Amino acid sequence: MSTPLKYQLVEPQGKANGKTAIFIHGWPDNLEMWLPQAQRFAERGYRCASLGLPNYAGKVEKATGYNLEQVTDMIAETIKVINDGKPVLLIAHDWGALLSYMLDSRHTGLVEKMVTVDIGPGVKPKTASAVLLSAGYQLWNIFAFFWCFIPLIGPPIGSYMTYLVSKYFAGAPTLLPHVGNVGYLYFYLWKGMFTGKGGFHIRRYKPSVPLLYFYGARKPFHFHTDRFLALLDESSTCKAVKVDSGHWVHVARAQLFFDETIAFLENESL
Repeated sequence: MSTPLKYQLVEPQGKANGKTAIFIHGWPDNLEMWLPQAQRFAERGYRCASLGLPNYAGKVEKATGYNLEQVTDMIAETIKVINDGKPVLLIAHDWGALLSYMLDSRHTGLVEKMVTVDIGPGVKPKTASAVLLSAGYQLWNIFAFFWCFIPLIGPPIGSYMTYLVSKYFAGAPTLLPHVGNVGYLYFYLWKGMFTGKGGFHIRRYKPSVPLLYFYGARKPFHFHTDRFLALLDESSTCKAVKVDSGHWVHVARAQLFFDETIAFLENESL
C-alpha cells in the first residue's frame, strides 16, 4: 500500500454541495499555491484538499524521490483517505496535471471530472529554440537533483540551482525555500524516455472523464501537442481554453479560471 501524501483541508463554508475537489501543484510550488482557489471553491460549498508532492515543502522527505508511478499511487491512496474512495473533482497544474493523467489511466473510478493547467500528456516543440529551452531547464533541474547527493557542498548548490531556474527561467509567482531534491520527477521522466516507463508513455493518453484544459498563450512554447488539443476539440465532454497569460493561468487570471472551472464542474450534462 502506498503512503498518502500530506494535504491541507479547506472545509465548505455554508451549505456543502457534497462534492470534494482535490488540488495538486507542480514545480516549483507547494500545496499553498492552490489555497486561494481552494478557499473560493469552499465558499461555494466544495470540500477541498490541496495535496503536497514529496520533497516540495522545503525539506527532504526522501533524497531519491519517487518515480511517477509511485507518486501517482500515493495520490490515489490520498484520495481514498480523504473521500473514502469515492470519485473526486481533480484540479491540477504542471506536474500535478501529468500525474492526473496517469491517475486517470492507472486508477479508474477515482476521478469524476478533471481540470488541468498548462501541461498536456506530451510535448512536441516546433522550433529548435523551443527544443533547447524545454530540454535545458529540465536537465538543469536534473543536475540540481544530482548535486544533492554530494556530501556537504552538494545540497546547497542543488537548492541554489533550483532557486535560479525558478526565478529567472520559470518566473514563478512565489519563490519558495525549495531543496534541489524537487528535481526527481524530471529525472524519472527522462529515465522513462529510454525505458518506455516512468510516465513517458502517457503522451498517448485519452481522457476517460470530462476534462477542461487551460493553457497560457504568452510563453515561448507550449507543453502540449496539437494532437492533444484536437482530441479535446473532437470530444463532447472535453474542452481546451487558451488564456492570455503565462504558465500560472490560475494565478494570473484567477477570476477567469474560477468562473470557467465552476461552469464546467457544475454542468450536469457532462
